Amino acid sequence: MIARLKAIGAVAFFLAFGAYHIACFIQYRDIPAQYKASAYTGSNVFWFARWKMFTGLSRYHTVPEFQGRTFDERTQVMSEWTSLPMEEWYPARWESGYRWERPAVYTRPNVQVKFLELACERSGASVVRLLKHRWKATLGQRDQPKRNHKIEELGVLDCRRRSAKPRGIRL
Repeated sequence: MIARLKAIGAVAFFLAFGAYHIACFIQYRDIPAQYKASAYTGSNVFWFARWKMFTGLSRYHTVPEFQGRTFDERTQVMSEWTSLPMEEWYPARWESGYRWERPAVYTRPNVQVKFLELACERSGASVVRLLKHRWKATLGQRDQPKRNHKIEELGVLDCRRRSAKPRGIRL
């Protein structure tokens, strides 16, 4: 009798566990996630579905690009924007990619400024900027054509007006 109750309890636990994970999946697939309070607890019980430890499913490809312009003292003319070779200057230390490709660079202005200051020092440019190239990903497909390609300017730094050397955040 006790063995039968244990088996029924275990089956009920695994059914509830599976139902919770299915509910988390349904909540997570709706990007951006809908933050709704539970009728029972008053808080969102599906927080586990949106928690990202290291990786997450992304519907977009995002590639940063650093560009610089130089000022010609003789002709008093600014050059066109040219791409800066950040990959050569600062090689990757993590196998997952370059440090400036992290989402924190796009969302935290203090981190953006540090990378822009590094680009100023290394390139000798008068003005540098950080662009974010973003396009829609096709999930489950190896070839990723650039559909709905958008370019967003994240930050611009005038290197001539910068007074202090970059300090603080170690990159």
